[in-house]
Amino acid sequence: MKKWKKPVGAVLALALLACLLPAGAFAEAAVDTWDGTADTSWYDADPDADTFVVGSAEDLAGLSQLTNGETPVTFAGKIILLEADLDLAGREWHAISENATAGSRAFQGSFDGQGHVIRNLNNGGEDERRTGLFGVIDKAVVKNLRIENAQINTTGEYTRLHTGVLASWANASAIENCSTSGTLTCATDILIGGLVGQATAGTRIVGCGSDVDVKSTFPPQEVGGPAPTVGGLVGQWETVAENSLIADCYFAGSLDVASSQAACGGILGAHFDFTGPYGITITNCVAAPSEVQCGSMGNVTYIAAIDEYGTVTNCLWPALTGEVNAVVQLVVDWDAGTAEADPNFDQNQCGRQVESFADAALVDELNANAQSGVTWVMGIKHPTFVWDERNLPADYTRVDAAIQQANALRAADYTDFSAVTAAVNAVDRTKSKAQQAEVDAMAQAILEAIAALEKKPAPAPAPAPADGAGQKQNPKTGV
Repeated sequence: MKKWKKPVGAVLALALLACLLPAGAFAEAAVDTWDGTADTSWYDADPDADTFVVGSAEDLAGLSQLTNGETPVTFAGKIILLEADLDLAGREWHAISENATAGSRAFQGSFDGQGHVIRNLNNGGEDERRTGLFGVIDKAVVKNLRIENAQINTTGEYTRLHTGVLASWANASAIENCSTSGTLTCATDILIGGLVGQATAGTRIVGCGSDVDVKSTFPPQEVGGPAPTVGGLVGQWETVAENSLIADCYFAGSLDVASSQAACGGILGAHFDFTGPYGITITNCVAAPSEVQCGSMGNVTYIAAIDEYGTVTNCLWPALTGEVNAVVQLVVDWDAGTAEADPNFDQNQCGRQVESFADAALVDELNANAQSGVTWVMGIKHPTFVWDERNLPADYTRVDAAIQQANALRAADYTDFSAVTAAVNAVDRTKSKAQQAEVDAMAQAILEAIAALEKKPAPAPAPAPADGAGQKQNPKTGV
């Protein structure tokens, strides 16, 4: 049997690899993938419990089933803890409390994601079910949850008024430390939001972010005709209470709205208070959209369109264009069904525009005005939060150490150094913390290429001279 002896350099390289990378560094984090079934055993075992644990995608589907049954469980006064990252695998999802209205059949408990991620949420269609992870939450709490790569597409004669990724409708609820990403496309004239479609009463949204690409395909209408209200974070806010709040939130997705009369806003599409005298407060928020394309007539904003009771302070937005404002104050005539922008409103009182959202000084500015418990940090492209792995830069320490080892070698000493060069050149420094496994794999690729190097053979020694060859002769004797 032929034995292969590993070169000493390869052994050393692999030893360095073992030192650089802890066990399991390249293994993906454990994620439970949904098989399409529902499991309610976690609830059935003790329905009177105060706290329930959801540990699988089937358990989460069981929560949806329990809230959508003939006798829906509202979980009022109960706590639900998510204890695993979940992948809904693009299967058709039925929103938790999808057929509810505020005060009836809605989810009323506390859902704590504990920092976990729910990926590949997929729902929508032509029927009248509400969309998102939750349909309606009422006097509820949803916190510490990330929803990634959601795909929501509502079509046909959808008449349920609102759609969002986290929730279609939030009434008198608290949403804290949550984020969403993916796409939300809607073909009808409803309230559309990357986080929440519609918020009402004393809902408070704090420390949240949306990277959702929000698109409304509802066609342009005649003046006075129907139109959607579209927000990167929240679509529309109605019937405000004294403590209604959006604070320390960001939007970094895109808005694409076809309608000529839609109200479009990066943080909030529009705020209307049918009862007064309270108004929504929006403070310390960042609008850093990748794109804003809205066909509306004057009500396109980076932050929000608000009525006379609304207040916006300490917000940040990009340089204004001729079509996009920072904040618009609406003069609403309910009898006429109109909401026109006040041309005398000073939007500069609402915050300021910034040249670059990658400016680290913005973090200090935001933290000086942040709500208790919220800490801003600099992300890859804009300020975000310490738990927002999708927008935080990955750790390249292992990559840098591997490159340092490669640079210490002399390419001319090896038969073929091209694999090492290619592995170093393939390093992509735009990855996020959520993609750390990919970054660690870059380090592994460099070290494996080093381990596979073969040294050139040592040059053969010069042949020894023949007897007497090369000796000098005595010119007199010839010897």
